[in-house]
Amino acid sequence: MSSVDLDGFLDFLQEPTFILTGSGEVVAANHAARRIAGSDAVGRPLAELAASPAEEVRAYLLRCSGSAQPLIGVLALRDAHGDAQRYRVYGARL
Repeated sequence: MSSVDLDGFLDFLQEPTFILTGSGEVVAANHAARRIAGSDAVGRPLAELAASPAEEVRAYLLRCSGSAQPLIGVLALRDAHGDAQRYRVYGARL
């Protein structure tokens, strides 16, 4: 799948969606996610976008990396203005 196809698919999704590397760097984000985290979210570690403590973010991502089934969690993310908002999140290894 080309990056154009991936971007189109992600933007079709209504829920904010990030795709991360194994180390937690954002490699793709749909329009809804970029609206929350800012247009510069891609290429940054998710821990930098989060208002939750970095240890919480890393622990959640570690749990997700071992599961093919979505795991529910809660993370606070900073919006483009720096304000924190808590979100229910679902994560899994693709």
